[in-house]
Amino acid sequence: MRRQGTITTACMALGLSAAANAELVSLHAVADATLYESASGNAANGAGQYLFAGRTNQNLARRALLRFDIASALPQGAEIVAARLVLHVSQ
Repeated sequence: MRRQGTITTACMALGLSAAANAELVSLHAVADATLYESASGNAANGAGQYLFAGRTNQNLARRALLRFDIASALPQGAEIVAARLVLHVSQ
C-alpha cells in the first residue's frame, strides 16, 4: 500500500459458529482515495501520498475512501461480530 503508516488495520472478531471461539483478523486497506468537493464535482485523488477528510478554510469538503478485501480474509460462513478501524493522523 502506498500510504504506509497512515492506515494500520481494521480488526474483526469472528464467530464461526455457536460452538467455535472468536478469532481476531487484521486487514490493511487494499485501495484508498480522497474526494475533493468542487464546482464541477469531479475532483479526486487516488495516487497521492495522504488521505484527507474534513473541511478546508473555504468550507469545501474532503472525504477519504478506504477499501478492504474482507471476503478473501474470512472463511466461508464467518460472521463479523465487531470491527475497529485504526488510523494514524498527521497534522
